[in-house]
Amino acid sequence: MSERTERGKEEAYRRVMERELKRFHRAVDAAIEGLLSQKYGAADDYQEYEEYAKACRRVKGGLGMVDLVADRLSPLFAQRTGRTNWEVYLAGLRQIHRLFPDSHLFQAVLSTYKLEDLKEKLRAFSGRWLDFLHEADETLRQIDKYLDNLAKAGEIMAGYGNENESLARLYASLKTWEKGEDFEKLFDDLRRFLDTGIEVIIVGPIQVYLMLSRDAFLLIFKALTVDRLSRLEEEDRGYDDAMALHDFVYGLVRDSQTRQVMQEVLEAAVVKYIEDLKEEHKKLRQQLPSKERQRRFVQYFEEGTLFRGDAD
Repeated sequence: MSERTERGKEEAYRRVMERELKRFHRAVDAAIEGLLSQKYGAADDYQEYEEYAKACRRVKGGLGMVDLVADRLSPLFAQRTGRTNWEVYLAGLRQIHRLFPDSHLFQAVLSTYKLEDLKEKLRAFSGRWLDFLHEADETLRQIDKYLDNLAKAGEIMAGYGNENESLARLYASLKTWEKGEDFEKLFDDLRRFLDTGIEVIIVGPIQVYLMLSRDAFLLIFKALTVDRLSRLEEEDRGYDDAMALHDFVYGLVRDSQTRQVMQEVLEAAVVKYIEDLKEEHKKLRQQLPSKERQRRFVQYFEEGTLFRGDAD
């Protein structure tokens, strides 16, 4: 990929991400509005509703971090030795999660320190990571292709002094998802990708933490502090302070309304986000309702005929 094409793709990413971040925050606002409406009708008193509303405001403020993360993601779609960065990174994560359950650390060390509870929870969590990485691959491959086509559209249009963003997006959409079933598959893949992403990145680590027994945490503290294996069998009274801290933190996390509301908001926002995105693309593509008109549009676009005013 040439340096010019690379720049065009990065610029395409910036334009897409700016638009999608606005869509995401609109979806979050709509999700919160819907949840608050439900809570208002179900709450026993106003104080309960107000506490929920405060949690929603905290969640909305925290989700501002999404903008900062998205701003740093454009290198994911850059090329590296024949592969894009996201392909390299996903392959690395896939290797770790595929091999981890058979590793010496997992099979021998955790068992030696009697951390069977932790071992089983990590095995299940690692399996869900593999599911997520599969969904990520399916979705990012389509997004990558769309960005390539959007960048190509920008190059073609620049040669004719045309900056019509809607035309570029229509071309990229039709070129990326030529068949109707491919277009529908995009949103199915995107839904699974976002749902599993919420589970393994945001909800999953906390769930693993909460699923571990108190005895498991005691064993973890012991494993981190004993200087020889035989001391695992010694009395537990020396860990009273550490366990008191654990009980305090565990209670905060378990009873955190913000944590619970975060999951509710994100799950509802994903539904609204995908609905809005799909509707926008459908309206864009419906400007050319027949397959033949879509095919000719792509052909005329690439030939430049569309911009010289010679198209039918």
